[in-house]
Amino acid sequence: MTAITAPNRLQRRSREALSALAAQFLLGMGANLIGAPAENSGVGRVAASALLGLHALVGIGVIVVAARLLAVARADGVGRSEAVWGLVTVIATFLIGVATWLTGSEWLSFLMAAGFAASAVLYVRTLLLGSVRG
Repeated sequence: MTAITAPNRLQRRSREALSALAAQFLLGMGANLIGAPAENSGVGRVAASALLGLHALVGIGVIVVAARLLAVARADGVGRSEAVWGLVTVIATFLIGVATWLTGSEWLSFLMAAGFAASAVLYVRTLLLGSVRG
């Protein structure tokens, strides 16, 4: 019989990062489907503004979680390079998101999605590294 152990700090932070990325992705898809607030009227404008605002706030939260994950990876000595690159990717993706909002470029929107995917891969890796060490 295998004993079930509680997740360690790196696993918890990795799950936080992946959960925040998932929320960020879904809010971004919702904002993309509804369109910009200027493209809507009435309730649609309010919904578009709310989704875009939440998308930006969660983006800031993703950066904070990425920094916290890096601190844990450094303290535990596991997954340091993945955590560093995860933070770099998250910050770059956030800046690409700001540029997407300012320019409306679909190519930048694509790069934002690619940044999400790269960040998710890095944080799945830290989750797995945490479970090996666990």
